[in-house]
Parts: sequence; structure tokens; C-alpha cells
Amino acid sequence: MSVMQKIYRNKIDNTVEIKQKNDFSNELKEKQQRIKLLESQCLHKDKMLAALAHDIRGPIASIAAMVSIFEYTDDDPEIATALTTLKHQVGNVNNLLNNMLLWSSRSFNNVCPDTIEPVDIFPCIKENLELLDISLKHKNINTINKIDKSVFIKANKDQVNFVLRNIISNAVKFTHINGEILLEYKEHKHSVAITIADSGIGMTLNQIHTLFTSEHKSTYGTEKEKGFGLGLLLSKEYIEANEGTMAIKSKVDKGTAITISFPSAN
Repeated sequence: MSVMQKIYRNKIDNTVEIKQKNDFSNELKEKQQRIKLLESQCLHKDKMLAALAHDIRGPIASIAAMVSIFEYTDDDPEIATALTTLKHQVGNVNNLLNNMLLWSSRSFNNVCPDTIEPVDIFPCIKENLELLDISLKHKNINTINKIDKSVFIKANKDQVNFVLRNIISNAVKFTHINGEILLEYKEHKHSVAITIADSGIGMTLNQIHTLFTSEHKSTYGTEKEKGFGLGLLLSKEYIEANEGTMAIKSKVDKGTAITISFPSAN
């Protein structure tokens, strides 16, 4: 090959390389623009979802208050039973709205907690068990709460309550009538582990592995309770944002035990 041919060949190679770089650069710019557009659309969607959930929550709270009043003043047993069921359903809708608010807010309000403080697990557990009291009584579930004294962790209280409420709610959902839920804790040198175990339907290993992936689909509870699959995923994010961990053990037809650990404040 002559010198002129080599020079010509090099020019062609350089031209092809420059064209490839330009094509890649244009493709990259196009994808970046599409990502920005999608992010903007998602942010708008999340804000609309949060606004909708917030606006609906007020009327739902009013309905719940009215149902509670009539529940304890009506002497007709059938109406009282119907009102109790209605109160249970309204409570579920309210929990869903709370989940929607928290879920949508993570896109424009970072999941990282604004306030980390000593949080006493004892009243948190008590409060959330009381919130789910109707569901527990409806399924006649025996609750064994071994968290019977003040135990302090370092975390955001609102996020801890959200996590506890969702895990206990799932335990109720997937536990059969006359089943059992156990709550206990263990203090370590630098952390506190809280375990919520149920005698419910349990999960396969594959179901556990897909819990926090796009493959996961919400399933019905033992009494056809329906969920939306948002709570546990967001709970995991909140736990990790508070420097905690989550571990799941489960066996089909034997039940599930979820252990969450947070830094100790003792």
C-alpha cells in the first residue's frame, strides 16, 4: 500500500470514527432529554397523586368519625355490625391514602428522614395494634406482644410508625381466623431488633426473592383482603433510610417472621 493510500485510508477511518462519535453524542443527548421529560412527568404525576390523596383524606376522616358515633349509639345489632364492618373498610381506605401520600412524596421529598430522634418502640407498637384492633378481632387473632417496656431506637418516628403499621397489617392480612401474631424484640450492643411473626399462609423462597422487585404482585389475604403492594416496598426504603435492616423468614402454611433492626438509642 502506497503512502497516499495509507493517508487516504486513515482519513476515511477518522471520518467514520468522528461520525460514530457524533451519532453516539446525538443519541446520548436524545436519551437525556427523554429522561428529563419522563422525570418531569413522574414528578407531576406524584404531586397530583399526593394532592388527590390529601383532598380525599378529609372527607374519609369525617365519615370515619360519623360511623364511630353511630356505631356506639345504635341499639340494632345488625346495624351495629354493619357499622363496624364499614368502620373497618373506611380504616383500610384511610391507610391506603396514607400510603399513597408517603409513596408519592418520596419523589419530591427525599425518603431520608428530616428528624432522627430517640423513639420508644413500646407506645408505637401499642398504638398500631389499637389501630388494627377491629381487623384483629374480626379474624379472632391472638396477639402476643412481648414488647412490654420502653425500648429506644434512633430513627424518624413517623417512618417507624409507617413501617410497623404496614408489617403488622400484612401479618393480619395473611393470618387465618383464630391464628396468632407474635411481637418481640432483642437488644444488641448497637441495635434493637424487632420481630413480627405470624402463623399465616407463608411464602415460598421465590416469593421472598421477588418481594422488592417489579415481578412482585400483591395477593389477596386469607379473607380476600386486597392490598396494593406499596407498603412493604416503601417500608424497606424507610428502614434503610434510618440506617436499619430488614430480614424475612417464611415457610408455606407455617407463617412469616419479619425482623427489622434500628440503631439503639439506649
